[in-house]
Amino acid sequence: MAMAEEQSKHRRELEKMALQTDSRNSLLGIIAAFSLGAITIVTGGIVAAFGYSLGGAILGSSGLVGLVSAFIFGTRERRKEREAKAKIH
Repeated sequence: MAMAEEQSKHRRELEKMALQTDSRNSLLGIIAAFSLGAITIVTGGIVAAFGYSLGGAILGSSGLVGLVSAFIFGTRERRKEREAKAKIH
């Protein structure tokens, strides 16, 4: 009985560590995507301010599109993972 309790405790600790790691990785991914998108948008504005309006518009809009698509894709993937886990349990 003690072995089963230890195994259960160990499994719960591993699941807790996995959840913490997933949460950290998700947060780091969001921060990285936001930073990259913001840098691209700001760089596009700077390029446009120096007289290259078409290049600045393309650069800035590509950063915005990339930022929005990263958040939409990430949200969709997390929802799929939750649904898959709900079916298992």
